[in-house]
Amino acid sequence: MICAYRHPHGISLNGREYLLDEGELAIFEHEHELIEFINMHNTGDKVETVEQLEEHGIFTEFSDIAVEDWYDD
Repeated sequence: MICAYRHPHGISLNGREYLLDEGELAIFEHEHELIEFINMHNTGDKVETVEQLEEHGIFTEFSDIAVEDWYDD
């Protein structure tokens, strides 16, 4: 299971800003599900790979790590 995050303003010292779905941490079983979700909510060009997301500052990680971060705050 994976999730997606970005660093606000592209600065990693700012911590992580996680992708949410209806106010909850968005967790995906496979990368293609994440890409489909992004494309459904994206007004720009469609993405096809995780590498394309990373080029735009969106990264993935295992959801167990994100859950710890999300609920620690």
